[in-house]
Amino acid sequence: MKMVSSFTRTVRSCVLKYTSARYRRRVLIFFIGFLLFWMSPPMRPVRIGLFRFKERQARVLEQSAFLRLAVLTLSAHSRESYRIAETYYTEQRPLFMKAAQEFYLHQYWADAGQHITSIDMGWYELLGIRIKGMADMYRASGRDDFKVEKDKCEMYRFIQLNKLPHCPMIGYWSTKEAFVQAISDGTAMANATRFPVFLKTCHLTQGSSKSTRPLPSAAWAAENADNLANWLAEKWEYRADDWERPWRVDGNVLTDHLTPGILLQSPARLSFNPETHKMQIVEIKVEVFWGRAYAGVSSDIPGIFGGGARFIRGVVAEGDSPNGAIEGFSSKWDHFVAATDRLPRTGPGSWFNWVIDENHLNLCVWPLAEKTARIMGIDAVRIDIFLEQGNPTACSINENSLSDGMGYGHHMEFMSRLWAEPHVRKLYRTYNNRKHIYEQTEADVGILNM
Repeated sequence: MKMVSSFTRTVRSCVLKYTSARYRRRVLIFFIGFLLFWMSPPMRPVRIGLFRFKERQARVLEQSAFLRLAVLTLSAHSRESYRIAETYYTEQRPLFMKAAQEFYLHQYWADAGQHITSIDMGWYELLGIRIKGMADMYRASGRDDFKVEKDKCEMYRFIQLNKLPHCPMIGYWSTKEAFVQAISDGTAMANATRFPVFLKTCHLTQGSSKSTRPLPSAAWAAENADNLANWLAEKWEYRADDWERPWRVDGNVLTDHLTPGILLQSPARLSFNPETHKMQIVEIKVEVFWGRAYAGVSSDIPGIFGGGARFIRGVVAEGDSPNGAIEGFSSKWDHFVAATDRLPRTGPGSWFNWVIDENHLNLCVWPLAEKTARIMGIDAVRIDIFLEQGNPTACSINENSLSDGMGYGHHMEFMSRLWAEPHVRKLYRTYNNRKHIYEQTEADVGILNM
C-alpha cells in the first residue's frame, strides 16, 4: 500500500507540475526562443542543408526496393497498378530489345554508359553513371556534347538544324548588352507575329533557375528594358546547382563552364480547356529508349489528376484504346502509394481524353520523340512535346532532358531495365563520326569517322 501510495503521489505531483500555468509559460518561452534562433540568419545554412539532404534522400528513397515493398503491402490498389505496369513492360520488352539490336548508339553515349553493368540498377543510379561519364569526358578532353541539353542555344540550333517542328525562334544573342539594345530599338522582336514571346537564358535549363520570362509585347519590352537588363545581369552570373540530385558534383561540372547566351522564342499553340474556361499549354514529356518511346508524363491535367498523369502505348488494361491510355491518381493517398486509375470519361480532368480520342500519341508524339532520339544516337532521353487539340499531326518539340527527374511510379523500375539491359547484353551498334551530338543530322547516324 505504501508503494502504491508513493507512486500515486509521484504521478499526481508530475501532473500538477507539467500542467501548471507556470510550466506552460516556460515551455512557450522556450519554444518561441528556439523558433527565433532556428529562423535567425546564422542558422540559414543549416536549414538549407537539412532541406537539401531531405530532398536528395527522398529522390533515392522513392526508387528503393524497401519503399516499393512497403507501398505494395499497404495498398491492394497499388499492387494492381504494379501488376499493370509489369504487364505493360512484359508486352513491350521484346519490341525494345529488337529496337536496341537495330539501334546505332553514338560512341559518346556508349562511353557515358560504360559502367552500366546490371539490369537491376535504379533510375537515379543510371542517371548518375551517365552524368559522371559526361563529366569525366569533359575533364579529360573538353568533350561538351552534353550541350545538346544543358545549353538551350545549342539545343534549339540542333532542333533547327534537323528541321524538327518547334516553336519558331526569333533570335539569339551572345551578349546581354546587344540584346538590351535590340529590345530598346525594337529590332529584337521585329519578326515576332504572336505574343507573348519568351526570353530564355541559354546556360540555365533547370526550372529552379527561373531563367525564362514572357514578354507580352514589343512595346512592353522596350518600356521595361532597364528591368530586363537587371534581370539578365543577375542570370548572367548565376550558375545551375544540382543540389537535390545524387550526382550534384558531376552535374555542376557540366553547367559551371557554359557560356551565357540569350534567345527569344515564339509561344506554343494553346488549347481551350472547358473545365477551367481558359486557354492552356498541353505538354507531354516522353521517355525514349533505344529509339522507341515507352511512356510520357504531363503536369497539365487539372482536377483529380492534379499534375502527374502518365501516357502509355496500346491496350494494357480492360477498356484501353489502341491509341493508348492515360493513368494518374484519384487522391493524395493513391499518389503516395503509386496507385493509379485510368483517366475518367466524366468529371474533373476528363476533357484531356482528346489526346487519346484524336490519336495524338500515335500520329505525332511518339514518332517525333523517336526521330529526335535516333538523330541524337542516344540510348535514353526525355523529349518534351507540345500538343494542340484538334490538330493531332502538328505537335512540336519544346526541349529535351538527359537527367530526367520526373516521377513514373511503378513504371520507373521497368524503365530502368529497358535502359540497362541492352547495355549489359551489348545489343546495339556503336558509331563515332567525330561530330558533337548537337551537330548531328539524320544523315550522320551510323556513319563512321567522317
